[in-house]
Amino acid sequence: MAKNIYSAQTMTQGKVGGLVYKIVMGKQVVMPLVIPANPNTEAQQLYRARLVVLGKLAMRGRYAIRIGTKAYGKKTKKGMVGAFVDLNQEALTGTSASNLQLSVNKLKFSEGSNMPVEFDSNVAVTDSTAVIRIGYNYAEDYPDTAQDKVYALCYCPDHNMVVMGTPVVRTAERVNIHLPSIFSGSECSFYGFTVAPDGTASETRFIKTMEID
Repeated sequence: MAKNIYSAQTMTQGKVGGLVYKIVMGKQVVMPLVIPANPNTEAQQLYRARLVVLGKLAMRGRYAIRIGTKAYGKKTKKGMVGAFVDLNQEALTGTSASNLQLSVNKLKFSEGSNMPVEFDSNVAVTDSTAVIRIGYNYAEDYPDTAQDKVYALCYCPDHNMVVMGTPVVRTAERVNIHLPSIFSGSECSFYGFTVAPDGTASETRFIKTMEID
């Protein structure tokens, strides 16, 4: 930045119009006044609010999300949270930091291209255990996918919690998810995805939203 140096007997310090006067090593220095950009514009507040919402959710379901976004993270050179935020830009809607809304049917806990798996939407919950049936046995027609792991998750917005069932191979008939007692009386959403032996995940499949008894 250009600056002018004066050696006059009378020197001053302070702001005058668009200039800043100060004394450096006994000499008068005059520099243009620089006003930094406002760090709290509406757009910046919205961006930070989106990061907070999705970042907290990513940490809640970190184990499953780390598995589901591993290949995507390597491809984009982003960590788990960064990958999750990227994948869920369409799931979080709102024009300001105060009216953000999360569309549970658009949430993505994984990203990939291997053969997706179908789930039966009739989720049964008995004794705090959700039973999600795998709707189609792909091993019959796609034997190379028989060793894919199937992951099922439950997201409870009331408690901002994500719980995951024990993964099973694609040939299994069902995935069980043990639900915390605090989920009772809340509307929760269920999701599933598969992971191939090479670590590649499928797209997340939204199964259903239901109230937990």
